[in-house]
Formats: sequence, C-alpha cells, structure tokens
Amino acid sequence: MIKLQFDRETLLAKLKLPYTILPKKPSMIAHEQFLFKVTGGVAEITSTDGQKQITVSCDTTKCDGDIQFTIPGRLLYSTLG
Repeated sequence: MIKLQFDRETLLAKLKLPYTILPKKPSMIAHEQFLFKVTGGVAEITSTDGQKQITVSCDTTKCDGDIQFTIPGRLLYSTLG
C-alpha cells in the first residue's frame, strides 16, 4: 500500500478551481470525480464536466511511490472540510 499525504490547506486551495466545474447533478459518474496522478511527490489533480477540463498540481508532504486514482469530488470535500 502506498501512503500519500498532503498539507490540508494547500490541497483545499488547489482544489477550489477544479471543484467549480464539477456538475451539481452529473449525468455520468465520471463527471463528479477528481483524478489524482502522483509521480515523484507531485500530484496532478484533474476534474472535468465533459466539455472543460482543469488540471492543477500540488506537492505532497509524504509519498511512498507513484499512484493514480479517482475520488468523488463531494466525498473529498466532505472529508477535508
């Protein structure tokens, strides 16, 4: 298992813009997800609404390896909030 850690405030600040394009009532489950691609301690976080895509990067505070995963946007925000 890979351990991944972020500074909470930094991550929340980086997610503000990508979160704005997540649809309130998605027609497809993929349209309410954040895609995380972590390579070399830097995470690229992508969101899409089917027409627009926003990708931001955020440094991790701890990362044991490279990983790629998705997480529902609202779940991520409720976890961080």
